[in-house]
Amino acid sequence: MNRRHLTSKIFLLLFSISLCCCVSVKIASDGPKKSKDISLESPAGEFEKIKTEGADVTWLNKKNGNSISYYSECNLSNDISLQSIQNESFSALSEVNVTNTQSATFNDRESLQTEADAAIDGVPIKISLIIFKKNGCNYTLTYAGRKEKFAQNQPEFKKFAKEFRVN
Repeated sequence: MNRRHLTSKIFLLLFSISLCCCVSVKIASDGPKKSKDISLESPAGEFEKIKTEGADVTWLNKKNGNSISYYSECNLSNDISLQSIQNESFSALSEVNVTNTQSATFNDRESLQTEADAAIDGVPIKISLIIFKKNGCNYTLTYAGRKEKFAQNQPEFKKFAKEFRVN
């Protein structure tokens, strides 16, 4: 494995962790809980499940460094808006340029679906977020990658999102 490829993998792993960890809200004294009511199908193709501390689950494409993850947070003491969750998700990034955002129904709930160009440590990336709330929990589905490789796994992310269900 060449050094550039390894650097790309490390960058996206750190990016996934920082993105998921950025969503911080005022929480109850017993702290937030992770959702247990999720059914999903792991991303197909070259994606491998990896351990991260920030996301509930993260999958990394070891060939191109793209990542798919989801983050849940339940039992919160305040009700944060979808827009606020999005803003906090982008706080670890620089040069954020939202290229598309829309409200849509996702999992029978209102969602905010956003694509943006950004940079992390000066490296151009593209990111797609689906943010929604259901049954007292906030959810963020994330697809991220280097800008020039982002399109390579969009079909896998779309299929992952389609199969992601909160019961």
